[in-house]
Amino acid sequence: MSTVSEIVNSAYREGNFVAVGELPTAAEVSEAIPLLNRLVSSFFGHELGELVREWPAPAVGYPTAPVRWQLTPTGPAASGAEPWVYPPGNVRMIVSLTSAKTIYFPVNPQDGARISYVDVGSTAELTLDGNGRTIEQQASISGSPPADGKRTWFYRADLGDWIQLKTLVADDPMPLPEEFDDLFVTGLAIRIAPRYGVKMDESVIARFVDMIGRAKHRYKQTEAYPVAETQAFPEI
Repeated sequence: MSTVSEIVNSAYREGNFVAVGELPTAAEVSEAIPLLNRLVSSFFGHELGELVREWPAPAVGYPTAPVRWQLTPTGPAASGAEPWVYPPGNVRMIVSLTSAKTIYFPVNPQDGARISYVDVGSTAELTLDGNGRTIEQQASISGSPPADGKRTWFYRADLGDWIQLKTLVADDPMPLPEEFDDLFVTGLAIRIAPRYGVKMDESVIARFVDMIGRAKHRYKQTEAYPVAETQAFPEI
């Protein structure tokens, strides 16, 4: 799994900003990492996967929506449980708990699905269960609430893990598999080029466009988002 530093070093060489066998300076690396972070964050929900929709937890004020029952969650039996504790992929959980609850991630998540968490005033502990997969390499994670108050996870099918999407630093692994390294190497090289007053070679741009297409194909989401039931208004 490639690290941020490796991508930065490769991007400087890809653009021929450093000679063979040389590495960018510390100042150049410091300038490149924020560019890489912006590049990565701009892909999710636009080039990669889908935009997330809100998922209230608990579903107070939503008597008929959202409605979705989970399939065979691990841990406690689902009998009698509230539907909102079983969100689908590609949602942002708006969490405000007054009693301890467990929320189960999808049992069959699609590669590239995302789930976000935003705490809006919880006073009780929340446990997130991977439901047969792992979340940040753990079967479950808990908090009351998590200190940061919000998180986003991206499902890596090759790892069977929901990895946290966060601001990357030099030693962090990249969020996508190594087969997509060229996506970020070429993309970062293109972003760096104006700072050196050069026009990026067309072959680099072509590779970047090609890699975007490959990533879109790999992480295209085909699972339909559950449509809320609606209540009919009485005729007057």
